[in-house]
Amino acid sequence: LALTLLPAVIGVLIFALPEKLRGGQVSAMVVGAGATFVLALTALGKPLEFTRAWAGWGMDFSLKLTQTGGALVVAASALALVVSALAALPKRLPEKGRLYAGCTLLALAMANGSLMANNLVAMMFFWQAMWAPVYGMIKSGGENAWKSSIKAVFTAGFADLMLILGLGLSSLAAESMTIDQMHAQPGALGTMGFLLMAVGAVAKLGAIPFHGWLYAASEDAPSPFMGFIPGGLNLLMGANLLSKFPSIFPAADFEGATFLVLTAGVVTVLLAGMLAMSADGYKKQAVALNAAQAGGRSPMNVGCKP
Repeated sequence: LALTLLPAVIGVLIFALPEKLRGGQVSAMVVGAGATFVLALTALGKPLEFTRAWAGWGMDFSLKLTQTGGALVVAASALALVVSALAALPKRLPEKGRLYAGCTLLALAMANGSLMANNLVAMMFFWQAMWAPVYGMIKSGGENAWKSSIKAVFTAGFADLMLILGLGLSSLAAESMTIDQMHAQPGALGTMGFLLMAVGAVAKLGAIPFHGWLYAASEDAPSPFMGFIPGGLNLLMGANLLSKFPSIFPAADFEGATFLVLTAGVVTVLLAGMLAMSADGYKKQAVALNAAQAGGRSPMNVGCKP
């Protein structure tokens, strides 16, 4: 729980600092990211779990630090530390430094919560809460960056709605919302849950056709944003969800749905590769390469045995 609370609390405290105190904002951001990184390393390999009843009907607030989840949390924290250290360099902190610094740590907190979530509702809570700091980070890029922020949230909202529906159908098919206890039964409910969850996961990765908002964000957001959110935290969160598919949806029972996701991933890699070769700027090329990476993650995670 501390891996989520620590960066969240420091991120909120940054908002209380005066806007002109840029040195204090950067220092707090580096300290928050560094402390979270050290804590993640300390907890790595330990079977930690936190569960509290939330709303009944199996909707518990459950966090579980598995070996895979622990490694991903370390990676997320290390990335946040690098981004924070870059902001400490001269003229690297955006004009709206307080907003940028606070949202960086809040994004790390939400990502860590999603990576450790062992309940579908808890995971969805962190997944959706992630959009608040993403909006803030893009908006910190300038006066007109809020337009790209709104576009990002609304573009991803459609995919997230499908993910929510997929989570509901999958929990019905598995008769559980606890992720490590879910084993969906073959049938219409399970297949639709599989496909809708896959759409939500690849959208988080930034795969085609859910990559459009990244073009606007790459122009308006601060430079480290593209590496930290689309190419970093979003990638870890989407890949983490896809990695749970083999245990939730056994390949032998969902061969058709698995084949569709694998095919979509291969097509995305090919299309994104062509976009990258025809891109007229390094920012557009970075977006296309991110989409290609997202397409490559889909078959790697969904098609692998747990």
